[in-house]
Amino acid sequence: MTFQLNKLDNLDFDEGQEIIEDYIEDAIWDFVDSPVGQEYIKTREQGGFWIHNFIEFGYMYEGYTLSTMTVSDVKTIMEYILPRKLMILNEEEVEDAIPELIAFWQYLGETHKRKTAKGIIKYLKTLENKFTAMMTDDSSGSFVKSMLMNAHKSELDMISEEALIKFLQGQSQNKISSDKNSQVSQLLEKSTIPPSMKNKYDEITNLTDDFCRNYLNDEYLEFSRKLTTVLCNYQPSPLNKGKAKSWACGIIHALGMINFLADSSFEPYMKSSELYQRFGVSESTGCGKSKQIRDLLEMSRLDQEWMMPSVSESHPMSAIANIASTLKQILDWE
Repeated sequence: MTFQLNKLDNLDFDEGQEIIEDYIEDAIWDFVDSPVGQEYIKTREQGGFWIHNFIEFGYMYEGYTLSTMTVSDVKTIMEYILPRKLMILNEEEVEDAIPELIAFWQYLGETHKRKTAKGIIKYLKTLENKFTAMMTDDSSGSFVKSMLMNAHKSELDMISEEALIKFLQGQSQNKISSDKNSQVSQLLEKSTIPPSMKNKYDEITNLTDDFCRNYLNDEYLEFSRKLTTVLCNYQPSPLNKGKAKSWACGIIHALGMINFLADSSFEPYMKSSELYQRFGVSESTGCGKSKQIRDLLEMSRLDQEWMMPSVSESHPMSAIANIASTLKQILDWE
C-alpha cells in the first residue's frame, strides 16, 4: 500500500491523534523502502527515532504536516519544540539526528516531490555542528524535561516507583518555591483588573461564563475567570490583540489540556473539535491561542494552580505517576 503523505491534512486535532502513530510508522517504512532509505540504512544498524519524533512533535504541538511543512516550520520544530520537549540523556543519542532527517527530506523531495525539501535540507545542514548542544542543554527545556534530566544526573534509583514519586514531588515543590518571585506567580495573587483591560475582561468572561454554564461546570467557570484575570494583568497583555471569542476558546482549551477535557474518562468531556465549533473559531485559531497561553504561563499538568479540585481528587498523582513510568522505561532501554 502506497504511503499517503497528505493523510493528516484537513483533519481536526482529535482525528489526527487517532491515526498519528500508524501514519508515522507508514512514513518510516516508505522511507526505508525508497532508494534514499536503502542507501541510508547501509551505514546505520537502526533508525527512525528522529523521524518519528520530528513528525509527531511537529504535528501534536503546532499542527504541522509533511505535505505542507515549510523551512520556517522545520526551524520551529528543531530549535524550539524538540529541545524543550524531548529528553536526551547523552550526546550519542543525537549523533544520527541530522543525517537521518536530511535523508528523510531527500526521500520526501525525490519520492513525494516536496518542493520545500531542498530548502529544508539546506537549513538542516546548518545544524550539524550545534544540534547536539541544543538538545543536551537542560536549561533550554521545559520544567518537566529539566526535572527528568536532573533525576538521571543524580543517579536516582529508578527501579523504585516510590523513590521516583518522592523525587518528583520534591522537584515539583522546588519549582513552586523557586518561582515565587516570577511574574506569573505574582500575577496569580492579583484579583483586580487593570482599568485599561476591564472591557476586554468583561467581553471574554461573558463568553466563557456562558460556555461553562451551558456545556461544562462551575469549576471551569471559576478557573476561566482566574486565567483571564492573569492574562489581563500580564505585561504586555496578549489579550490586546485578537478577537474575544478566539481568546475565550483558547482559555477554555488551555484549561482543558491541564484537566483532561478531551479524555472521555473524565467529566466534563468535550472533544477539541466540538470546542472550536461551539465558539465559532477554526482549529488553528483555537489551538494557537491555547498554546500561546500555555507557553506564556508555562502551564503543565504538574501545576496545582490550574488543576481543578475534581481532577486533583480523582487523580492526584496522575502526572507524577506517568513521569515515573517514563523514567522506568528509560531504565529498561538502557
